[in-house]
Amino acid sequence: MSEEDKDKFVLPLGNVELFLAALSSILGKGGACTLDVLQAAMGKSEGQVRWAIQTCSEFDLVDTEGDKYRLTEGGSRFASSTEEEQKKLMRDLVLRYEPYHTVLWRIKNSKDMTIQKADITKAWYDLQKSGTDSTREANTSAFASIATWCGLIASHKQTVELIGNLELGEPQSVISVQRDVAEVASHQTRDVHGQSGQTTTTSVTINVTVDAKDEASVQNALKLIKALRGESPN
Repeated sequence: MSEEDKDKFVLPLGNVELFLAALSSILGKGGACTLDVLQAAMGKSEGQVRWAIQTCSEFDLVDTEGDKYRLTEGGSRFASSTEEEQKKLMRDLVLRYEPYHTVLWRIKNSKDMTIQKADITKAWYDLQKSGTDSTREANTSAFASIATWCGLIASHKQTVELIGNLELGEPQSVISVQRDVAEVASHQTRDVHGQSGQTTTTSVTINVTVDAKDEASVQNALKLIKALRGESPN
């Protein structure tokens, strides 16, 4: 996904059953078909089909060509794979998909690697600053369904739990302000006891990691930087 598209996430709404049914149905129609043909093939409502397509599109497995939905190269490979292979492919897609990666990173860094589904729903609000309760809850259900199916999490009634010691690097949404903080913390102080008026350079490096999806985290980092600069944090 390009840098320009990173702020254009339309979070998945379709669960894994809808997601897989859409890919399989499009493959069965030769790799491309219109909405009405896909709806008939899936036997689902138009709304459910649109949810499924939207989810497939977020993972770059389906795009549009005229009035048809078309499998991408990755989508064709995915739809033609065995279930075991699909789970491995989906696992990689989930880990590369920034919103899901960010949530998994939060789970990994939570107590017992478990967080409330309500906290995930809140994270979607923090990400997009819009959407109804039902939409954001559907986003959480889709995440839980997809991530459970490919073996990344265990989904419970009110919580999700990371499975195993998953190696997760910091997601792109987590930004380091180390450089900014180091610049304001590294300063020169005059040695008042020196005979020649020499200056003493004191370099202080403070590592601060900020979750850009968490507004409170960002605000706290900004206050820290202002304080180090001698400015009012308010």
